[in-house]
This record gives sequence, structure tokens and C-alpha cells, in this order.
Amino acid sequence: MVKEFMLLLALTVTDPSGVDRDEKFHVLSRHFDTKNECLEFIQSWESIIQSRGKRAVAEMLDPGWKVEIAKVGCVTPPKIHELPAGGIVPTYGSENDS
Repeated sequence: MVKEFMLLLALTVTDPSGVDRDEKFHVLSRHFDTKNECLEFIQSWESIIQSRGKRAVAEMLDPGWKVEIAKVGCVTPPKIHELPAGGIVPTYGSENDS
């Protein structure tokens, strides 16, 4: 079976001067065969996902930057559509996809 869903961490960012940034980070992690498997995983491990996920992302940032997890959910893997200039824009499925 093809892994059709991924765990999504949606994070907000605060800069070192305490200003909340408009940018949001979406971190995709762990693949699941079904939406139910993904949702059950979140239900069973949410507190660990919250603490470890936040810490893992914070370790990727320069000192002083802070992240908060705004949402944990399940999405279909993104489809990458290349722009003519060479940039990429990911498109994500929604939690309501089956």
C-alpha cells in the first residue's frame, strides 16, 4: 500500500526581538497508509509530538528565535509544481481528504 498521509506540524515563529513573524513553517514527518492511522498516532503521542517536534525545529533555528506548534494534523503529501523561473510552490492536501 502507498503511504498516503503524513504527520503535519504547523509552527509559528517569533524573532529574537519578540515579534511574531507572518511566516509559518509546515514540517511534514512520518508517513501513514491511512488517515485513521495518522490520527490515532496523534491521539496516542500528542504530548511527545508537541515537545519533541517543537524542540527539533527550534534546534534548526539561530539562537533567540522561538517556535510554537499551532496545529498538529494529517495531510496528503504535497505535489511540487515547478515555476518557470525555477522556484517551487508546494501544494498540500487537506485533513478532509480521504
